[in-house]
Amino acid sequence: MSDYLKIRLILGVIVLVGVGSLKFCNYSSADADQRAMAHRLVAQAEGYGKASEYYDFLADYAHDEVFSGSYVSGGRYSSGHVNQAQYRQDLFDCMIDKAQEDNSPQVVAALEALQARLEGRPVPKPQQQQPKRR
Repeated sequence: MSDYLKIRLILGVIVLVGVGSLKFCNYSSADADQRAMAHRLVAQAEGYGKASEYYDFLADYAHDEVFSGSYVSGGRYSSGHVNQAQYRQDLFDCMIDKAQEDNSPQVVAALEALQARLEGRPVPKPQQQQPKRR
């Protein structure tokens, strides 16, 4: 193999490693940005001040479950990005499911109300028990 071909091969490998590193950095950056956004969202939920550790746990748990499914890898001429609508829907679905599993109805109601407010839908009213008539 001539020296010219060896140099071209080595440069090709370097370029491939560089492109792969850039793609990974973009994924990692998007991951950190979305995790921070999830925490900012749950901080808006009613009752966050009283149970901030639990809400933050839900944000981290749900982010870990749903982020990779909403990340769209870039192509040759575009970088990767997050499908925001899918991420937010999946994030709330996962947090609500986990809160239901943990038997936390107040958190479920707060997350459903926050999701509705963020989507511009009417906020669901909490179900109240009717007073018993005599």
